[in-house]
Amino acid sequence: MSLPLPAIPLLRAESHSFSYSDEEIEAEAVRLQEAIQQHQRWPLETCRGIAPLTLEINRLKKEKDVFLIAHTYQTPDIIYGVADEVADSYTLSKAARDASQQTILFSSVRFMAETAKIVSPHKTVIHPSPEAGCSLSDGITAQDVRDLRAQYPGVPVACYINTTAAVKAECDVSVTSSNYLRICERLPGDKLIFVPDRFMGAHLQKALQGKKEVIVFDGECEVHAVFTGEKVRQWRQRIGDNLSILAHPECSADVLEEADFVGSSEKLIHEAIRLGKEGQPDVMLITECGTAERIMAEAEEELNLYGACVMCRHMKVTQLEDILQALQNPRDDQIIEIDSEVIIRAQHNLDEMFRLAE
Repeated sequence: MSLPLPAIPLLRAESHSFSYSDEEIEAEAVRLQEAIQQHQRWPLETCRGIAPLTLEINRLKKEKDVFLIAHTYQTPDIIYGVADEVADSYTLSKAARDASQQTILFSSVRFMAETAKIVSPHKTVIHPSPEAGCSLSDGITAQDVRDLRAQYPGVPVACYINTTAAVKAECDVSVTSSNYLRICERLPGDKLIFVPDRFMGAHLQKALQGKKEVIVFDGECEVHAVFTGEKVRQWRQRIGDNLSILAHPECSADVLEEADFVGSSEKLIHEAIRLGKEGQPDVMLITECGTAERIMAEAEEELNLYGACVMCRHMKVTQLEDILQALQNPRDDQIIEIDSEVIIRAQHNLDEMFRLAE
């Protein structure tokens, strides 16, 4: 493993009063370590320290009938310790919509929890970390979209799902990193507005050249903006032509030009695992660190992951203790509330995404 990863969360359960036996804690610690599959970074001692927290969270989930979903970029103790479903934003938005439980706890950033509330307005949606934002969703407002509509009347507006409910309410359709090209191709007319990701927008401009004019807003993901084509080329020269470059579409055009495969977090995971099975273990991931940690846990064949991943400071805000507190007694600011008119308009946006993507 050549890929440097962020430090593990420094969590301990000593400050809580739990009644789990030593045998229960030991069994949970072993389960956690085997699920995470990073024995050096997550030794058994560390897993013992967090085992009472995961045991209590899982107990409360059952007692309160809570469906806990987590984005791929969350830390392994959340993903493999307490989450009922883990995926990218598109899959999780469907999971929130289709869950039988009436309470959803979303371990992620704020706009994702808002999306869950939009698709399930009758459910209670809890977000443990209200301060966990996103450089893309925080970089555009509903007024920005209204200004673009005034400048380009009648032109369809597609927004990346990394946007607030208020922004979605002003747009015609949302897209994700797994369906943005398919949906934008299907929009009417020979022109479209794409917000807020300028890198994904540039990729759209290239893919739709000669078919549609794409007007792009100037926003970016602070994680994927760090990567450069020059750094990717240096790694390929260092490792050799056998290195497979897997990149997220939120990266810049010069990065995507160097990539052997471009896709959402889930697609990157599946492609890396496929390469390992086919005897091509040398992989460089151009995305957030959580993707690499999932690959290490879920790949049956050993992979050589190269490069330096970049951690999303927003996605790493939530810890097990935050989830436990939100389950026990959620604060008002942890319960997602959205104006009913915004929900209705944003629902139409997301319904269009589901319709055009499937």
